[in-house]
Amino acid sequence: MWLYVMTNRKLLYEVMFDQVMRSLRWHVEELEEEDTVETVLQRRIKGVVETQPLASEMDIIMEGLMEPSG
Repeated sequence: MWLYVMTNRKLLYEVMFDQVMRSLRWHVEELEEEDTVETVLQRRIKGVVETQPLASEMDIIMEGLMEPSG
């Protein structure tokens, strides 16, 4: 009887351990995916911000367009 109880307890712990580990792995994968998405978005935003001309550059371009040619 004692062996039966210990065996069942051990099996229960193993099943619980496996469930917890599966859950942790799933959560880690979700966090890694979120981090990957955030990293990609940050790079795209940084690229857009860096490629946009500064206000002073825009002013120079606009002034050049507004000057009469001649």
